Amino acid sequence: MMRRHDPGGRRQASRSADDRTLEALSAALMARDERAVRDLLHTSVTLVLDGGGHGHTGSVPLTGRTAAASRLMSLMTPETTAVTASVNGVPGITFVRHSEVVAVVTADAPTGRLTEVWVVCNPAKLRHWNR
Repeated sequence: MMRRHDPGGRRQASRSADDRTLEALSAALMARDERAVRDLLHTSVTLVLDGGGHGHTGSVPLTGRTAAASRLMSLMTPETTAVTASVNGVPGITFVRHSEVVAVVTADAPTGRLTEVWVVCNPAKLRHWNR
């Protein structure tokens, strides 16, 4: 998972806010509550999905809370769980299906709402999660 370089240390300062927001997002996803997911997103959120050309994932960023919430909900099949986890040292969520990680999410929530969300579904990039 690639993150922008942050020489000012803002990631460290906002870690607990991001943790809380991602825990709330995980709970909303598990409840299959698209409205709650949407409410956690900033109105101009950007969601970037890296599917590596696999499945229904595209690499074009989505902008706006309705489109982003819909895409996140599309990952939640009946067999999928959303679990908070540390992802490359930052707060994140793993989507687990049949004991296999099928997606990893990280996000920025500097205002308490998610402004940028990165979702990796590319199986090649998830190999180390599924050893």
